[in-house]
Amino acid sequence: MSAHVRSLLSIPCWALSIAIVGCGDAQGGGHTSGGVGGGDLFSPEGIELHPPPIEMPGLTMFAYTMLEGPEGLELYVALRNDAETPACGPSISVDLYDDAEQSLASSVIGVIGGSPYQVVDLPDTYSACVPPGQIAMAALTDWPDDVSLDAVGHLAYRCPYFEIAVTPVGEFLLSDVARESTAAGDVYRGTFTNQLAITVDAPQVVIFPVAESGRPLGMLSVQGTVTLTPADSWVFESAPTDVTGDDFEIFPSAATQSPAE
Repeated sequence: MSAHVRSLLSIPCWALSIAIVGCGDAQGGGHTSGGVGGGDLFSPEGIELHPPPIEMPGLTMFAYTMLEGPEGLELYVALRNDAETPACGPSISVDLYDDAEQSLASSVIGVIGGSPYQVVDLPDTYSACVPPGQIAMAALTDWPDDVSLDAVGHLAYRCPYFEIAVTPVGEFLLSDVARESTAAGDVYRGTFTNQLAITVDAPQVVIFPVAESGRPLGMLSVQGTVTLTPADSWVFESAPTDVTGDDFEIFPSAATQSPAE
């Protein structure tokens, strides 16, 4: 077992007011899930994946799991930044259709992943940006109660993000990360250290158990209430989860303080 650590930085909504670009797909066109990329990348098989109609590369969905959870439909997606520049403040919008091309539902959520960057033109502003080639993930679970997995014929998505001049500012270090199997489920533990030169609040880790192929199987998170000055640490432990994967991706994040604080 080997954990994959990605870091991100939460920023206040006042921070950015810049042009937004969309996400692209390097291959273009649609494909049937399970058919492109081989392996165990799309579940269930048979749902047609429609990437954005944009020629320029961006955040590309390369794996997903759609399932009926205890509270309804759940969709967990894995994305890769195929652009040559960081994708800052990304989100994902997903539209579901039936086999007759009739719309079933839509959902949008922020993307989990990226590294802390400082905005060049706004020195007091920081952003979570997914560097070129890096993996990010998302969990879309806010679907109408009447939408069932069996009704979904194809899935279309877009991933808008900010394309801005930024510079990396460091990482949030995760150490001693371990997954322990207990009678109640898998528990994740570790230590989060603020390696940035600024103070951050509300540290968080988001964990995605994944299949051997990297396909996300579910999501859980641990939220802290502490303030971390540079080099300060926070020890975390998750609640048990019955979602067990071959490996896991773990994403640390924290909130910045506004210049007035």
